[in-house]
Amino acid sequence: MLYPKDPKVRVVRHDKTLKIEWNWGGGGHIFLFVGVALLPFFWWTFGLPTINHDVRPLGEHIGLFFMATCLVSLPIILGALTMMLNKTMIHADHERFLVRVGPLRWKKSKLVPANDIQQFFVSGNSSGQATVSSLYLLDANSHTILIASYFPSGFASHQICHELQDWYGLDDLPVYGHNDLPHQPGPRAK
Repeated sequence: MLYPKDPKVRVVRHDKTLKIEWNWGGGGHIFLFVGVALLPFFWWTFGLPTINHDVRPLGEHIGLFFMATCLVSLPIILGALTMMLNKTMIHADHERFLVRVGPLRWKKSKLVPANDIQQFFVSGNSSGQATVSSLYLLDANSHTILIASYFPSGFASHQICHELQDWYGLDDLPVYGHNDLPHQPGPRAK
């Protein structure tokens, strides 16, 4: 099938398996810089006693510094490292569908039997540069399962969806929601 392909998404097809993986990567360097740059700011603001004979003891200054570091800077640094190091790996065969994230465990792995898969679909912003779309799976009980977020581009999310639909030989199902617009098909909200 012809659809846009993102060069940051690696797709390997074999006779019995399909492997798709991509690095999260985007924006991690900026957050790492901000998180590390806040450390001297917090030390200067909270860690050092001021020249004008601050009455707080040194332990209180150091406590404020560590509290600010742990509540603000450390989560930013850990989030940046997660964005820079993590990748999502999809392993699909005719028996099962597995999604793993690593090496830092941001989310749990998802394992779905292949015969329970009805459809894959993308929801969210679908512009070429946006990374806010999410990939979902519709299972045999018509429940949606979030498969992945954090794509290199909006094209990547659609590329992965098409690759999976093609691999499992699935056709798009009609999806209707409630709406009040007369020119659109589907059931009306009451």
